Amino acid sequence: TDRKKAETALQQATLIVENSPVMLIRWRAAEGWPVVLVSQNITQFGYTPEEFLSGSIRFASIVHPDDLQRVGQEVQDYTASGVERFLQEYRILTKEGQVRWVEDRTMIERDADGLVTHFQGLVVDITERKQVEEELRRNQDMLRTVLDQFPGVVFWKDLQSVYLGCNQAFSMGAGLANPAEIVGKTDFDLIWATTEAMAY
Repeated sequence: TDRKKAETALQQATLIVENSPVMLIRWRAAEGWPVVLVSQNITQFGYTPEEFLSGSIRFASIVHPDDLQRVGQEVQDYTASGVERFLQEYRILTKEGQVRWVEDRTMIERDADGLVTHFQGLVVDITERKQVEEELRRNQDMLRTVLDQFPGVVFWKDLQSVYLGCNQAFSMGAGLANPAEIVGKTDFDLIWATTEAMAY
């Protein structure tokens, strides 16, 4: 049957996955997302495959409570749209209660009537990437605060003289509500272009 072929293919893929940071998980399209196949390297989160396969732990139970509703709604939306694959990022809880970010590349399995029966997920820990992104965001926020408090005007452009950014003082002088509005503009798009034209 198609289901047996899918299970065989997943088992073969598992042999490759075991030696990588990517976890292979297959769960039924049922309440709590009960797991029917999981690679051995789920142990990196402190769980054993047996805990999932026995039904004592369902996949939904390890999704962070603050993300569970969003993740569930996204799954419903993707399923209803008819797509075969989709990508999600969300947090999970390890067995020790630590929070980890994961990227989940999911494929939808449907039966002959088109009804969703299972989901196949390739799940990888992206916590370090998220931490770097968060640190970058904090640095950018700090830089923005410093620039906006600086009494002088500050701006920067690319080699084609297109604005890439500025501080609050410059944006006010340019007649813009906030610095973000200047991105992509040139001097010909700003208030002084009109002023100069009127002068002529």
